[in-house]
Amino acid sequence: MYRYHMASTSHDKVYALLGLAADDPNTPGLKPDYNVPWYDVFSNTIQYILSGEGIVETYPEKDIAIIQTKCWILGCIGSVEDIYESNRQKLNILFNDTPESSVFQNEWGRRWMIQASAEPIQSCDILCLLRGNSNPCIIRLSKDHFTIINIAITPQQPGYNNNPDTESLREMDPRQNPPYDITLIWAIPVSDTENEVRPRDPMELIQIAPQYQKERPDTEKGSTDLRVIVDGIAVQLADQGEPDLFKGWLTQMGTAVPVSEQVVKAVVGNTTPDGPQIVKVLLQYQDNLPVTEEVVKVAAGNEGYCGDEIMRLLLKYRHSLHISEEVVKVVAMNKGPYAHYIMERLFKYQKNIPVTEEVIKAAAGNRGVRGPELMEILLNHRHSLPVTEELVRIVAGNEGLYAKDIINGDDSGTERVT
Repeated sequence: MYRYHMASTSHDKVYALLGLAADDPNTPGLKPDYNVPWYDVFSNTIQYILSGEGIVETYPEKDIAIIQTKCWILGCIGSVEDIYESNRQKLNILFNDTPESSVFQNEWGRRWMIQASAEPIQSCDILCLLRGNSNPCIIRLSKDHFTIINIAITPQQPGYNNNPDTESLREMDPRQNPPYDITLIWAIPVSDTENEVRPRDPMELIQIAPQYQKERPDTEKGSTDLRVIVDGIAVQLADQGEPDLFKGWLTQMGTAVPVSEQVVKAVVGNTTPDGPQIVKVLLQYQDNLPVTEEVVKVAAGNEGYCGDEIMRLLLKYRHSLHISEEVVKVVAMNKGPYAHYIMERLFKYQKNIPVTEEVIKAAAGNRGVRGPELMEILLNHRHSLPVTEELVRIVAGNEGLYAKDIINGDDSGTERVT
């Protein structure tokens, strides 16, 4: 509906819709006045939608606005189904676990039916709440900023013509300050027949509006927050075991936002059945991923059924990883069903794995089903270890079902610790 807002006068892209809106057209800033420059009309409309919050900049001869404001991140779009006969879209929302997200999830659920917007909503688009707005907004990552896809949406309940009651949404404390500084671009969609061409491929702000960069350069806080938002979505998709969505998000990130250590740690720590597939997607995406010791420790502590396969993929990706004492200790404490396979893999990967007394003590305290196998592997590479008072105390304090086997050895009675 009104897909390209084709109008002989730019003002009518706003004024023509006022009769269809619930807002009072006589509201200051909305009352039709063709003497007001178009870019001021556009700016006033945005300021009205956002209740005067944020900084809005518009430009002559451009159908774009740049908005500097604050927001909450509510989650992202998991899937989209187009309903062409009614010009609507069904959205599956992947909410994060913030209090703000729970307000909308409790009111509207996870499956939304909305009127199709001029720019179709896609999987991996971000659901957020802009300061000053009571309805969520859908935005899309575009290199160093975000593009507004739908500035304010209200889902329609499936099977009903009316919209859900939004009173509970207005109970959020208006004094609460959203955590993220965010830079947005809102472009009025244009038709292919109009002279002005809206950029379709992601572009940096300096390419879209050079004067904005000169007048108001990106703040350090805004750049940091963009990174936090990007990482948060990536971690959410990795944790939920969504390989296709995770790949789609990496595609949106492009080369403008490199993958951080936080994201790599979330991926290698994934315990879902799709964990290895998500790791493969990540390792194929970027050649110089930050595979630090902390990343390897997370993989070493993965207690899922696919933990060993994830470690295999990580070691194959980076052939020169150093396996430190700390990494071996983490494996020794791993209570997962395949922890012994991870330990064996480390010994095949690197010679002279450090089997220190601290590593042995870590295995002695392992309460998992593979505690005995882990101790056996370690002692096969350190053939004897004096039984110290501290080691006896650790074993005595191990309340796991297999604790006695850690010291006593197998059924033949062979002792592993002397």
